[in-house]
Amino acid sequence: MLRSSYIVSALSRRFCSVSSFTVKETLLKKPVNQKVLVQGWVQAVRKYKELFFVDLIDGTCLDRLQIVINAHNVKPPNYGSSMKVQGSIVGSSHAGQEIELIADSWETLGTCDEHYPFENHKKYSSEYIRQYPHLRARTRRFSSILRIRNHASMAVHNFFQNEGFCFIHTPIITQNDCEGAGEVFTVEVKGKLADTLLAKNAEINTNSTRTDQPSNNESELPCSGVHSDISEKHFFGAPTFLTVSGQLHLESIACALTHVYNFGPTFRAEASRTRMHASEFQMIEAEIAFIEKVEELLKIVETCLKKVTDSIMENCPEEVDFIVKDVKNYDHYIKNFSSKPFVRMPYKDAISILQRNKESLKTPIESAGDLFILVS
Repeated sequence: MLRSSYIVSALSRRFCSVSSFTVKETLLKKPVNQKVLVQGWVQAVRKYKELFFVDLIDGTCLDRLQIVINAHNVKPPNYGSSMKVQGSIVGSSHAGQEIELIADSWETLGTCDEHYPFENHKKYSSEYIRQYPHLRARTRRFSSILRIRNHASMAVHNFFQNEGFCFIHTPIITQNDCEGAGEVFTVEVKGKLADTLLAKNAEINTNSTRTDQPSNNESELPCSGVHSDISEKHFFGAPTFLTVSGQLHLESIACALTHVYNFGPTFRAEASRTRMHASEFQMIEAEIAFIEKVEELLKIVETCLKKVTDSIMENCPEEVDFIVKDVKNYDHYIKNFSSKPFVRMPYKDAISILQRNKESLKTPIESAGDLFILVS
């Protein structure tokens, strides 16, 4: 009779002898002569003699892991399909890669539709890729952008946390038009639920009266907590919008917590749908109590930008290289940005410099108003 401890030990050796790795972990750790299990999507397939060479990606990094499969009586995985591979990591003699995975066994987890909109080694415009929002993260460019945005977001939070700021979740649905420009998206309720809620609002507005005493019955309170003459056509009893800024909330909270910031979605219904305007974007806002000099604010802004840039270059150098590879001397610009202090100057001096160099600009420079500059 086999002892239970022996059975458990045997099962453990069987299932733990193969380590599961991501593509990034495999390329970084280089576990040569070790059995590994990797999963991902097929980026390319090549055949040479009796071997298939498969480029496998899983979104954890820009690079791919080469899988070597015996092609004898085997149909190769198709481009874009997902697969699971088990095998041994060995050193590679091919240029541009240090290791490769020799497959002992592999399995196609999901095939790729023949109408898949992207082909290997073909360059597509951003406009074309945006037509397929559910698939664009599978392209090298958009996956690189997402990883860069991830590290940039974490770097922003790390900076403010290290500087002693408190992160505040300001409302996304609000009755405030913070900047007073009226460029807001309105929030409304549609369908049968809207009819029910609006009827309830009308009933509450009819029956409720203002009082300085708190009510113990929540059902007696108007949804909006405002005067009963507010129109009942609104969900909250008053017009509500998607936020254009969390500034108003941060200013009030700063008077209690001193150093606060917000980093979240912002919406602007500007009368323009060009590439120069974004209807939705992520915005960083910060407020500090007891600050006396503009220089203190400028220093925080400069340090934040440099810290975030340095973090991106440290964590995503390959992604940055891939995205800006057509920008001449970009590494020189990045180095200057991070190492040299920002120049401070009055508005009138900035206008004067721009006017002296107007031949290099695509937009005219006015002596008053906001600066909006396109460099030719």
